[in-house]
Amino acid sequence: MPQRPTDPVSQLSPRRNFSAVATLTVSFLLMGGLGSAGIYCASKVVPGCNVRMALGRAAIFTGMMLLVHVAGYRLWRRQFSPLRSEDRGWGLSAYRRPVKIALLQQGICLILALLVLDGGITLNATVIALIAYWIAVFLIVSRRVHTPTRNDLFFVRYGFLLIWGFVVIAGPMVWYRLQNSGA
Repeated sequence: MPQRPTDPVSQLSPRRNFSAVATLTVSFLLMGGLGSAGIYCASKVVPGCNVRMALGRAAIFTGMMLLVHVAGYRLWRRQFSPLRSEDRGWGLSAYRRPVKIALLQQGICLILALLVLDGGITLNATVIALIAYWIAVFLIVSRRVHTPTRNDLFFVRYGFLLIWGFVVIAGPMVWYRLQNSGA
């Protein structure tokens, strides 16, 4: 009697796996090719930007798109794992208290940022930190819905304060450098 394969991906039909690989390959070629060509052309228009810098920016974009597509394929394959059951961990209830604490922190920081009279610079930095935080939380929760680690829960609880502190402190310095580099 032949053994059943234990690898969940080997249980996929070859046609379905080929279809996924072909779709991601076409997506990568389109996004990576068109995006890097656009970045290359846009970089050549910038004064002081040479061909090497334009190629470097395009290569970085292509590398990032490759990483995104590989991660997407791996997540797609992982969804067929037999370990994905609803009863194997804490579930979304583990995220409930950290999200409440984070929302409280964000509300306080937004109110304080609204009160600062600096022309909206602190408010803009706070909004940027909010967007970055919720993107990171979405990635964490989508990656480990049912089995969050201690670090996941810590980041969901206190990650906004870390990101906000970094953006408020480092943001103006980076913005100042960008404004003065073109002068």
